[in-house]
Amino acid sequence: MNNLMSDLTYKEILIFISIGFALGIVYFYLLWQTILTLPRVQHKNLFLFLSGALRIFLLIFIALVFSNSHPGRFLLIFIGVIVIRLLIMKYMKKSIREKLRQNELPKATPEKATSKTKISKQKRK
Repeated sequence: MNNLMSDLTYKEILIFISIGFALGIVYFYLLWQTILTLPRVQHKNLFLFLSGALRIFLLIFIALVFSNSHPGRFLLIFIGVIVIRLLIMKYMKKSIREKLRQNELPKATPEKATSKTKISKQKRK
């Protein structure tokens, strides 16, 4: 375990972190597409499960293929994915704060009472 990355050159380290950046961008793009598609889907729970499983499978599979099952390379790829996640979260927080200051966020509207919601509220009691 001590020699996890000792056989990697600086060039290889940069390459595998860059692959992680690319995978992170693809992963979060697919997550965003899932969020945009969700209102039009009839079976939301199934869609969320399958979408999440597919994204995770693709992330791990592609990372394993590129790392050639080398633990150091695999770790570097996931470091790249985590860095992209942190950057996206930082950008989103900044964007949300700006919209809050400008009161541009949509207001939550109360749910219209339909027969389906009345039944589900009755079941909760």
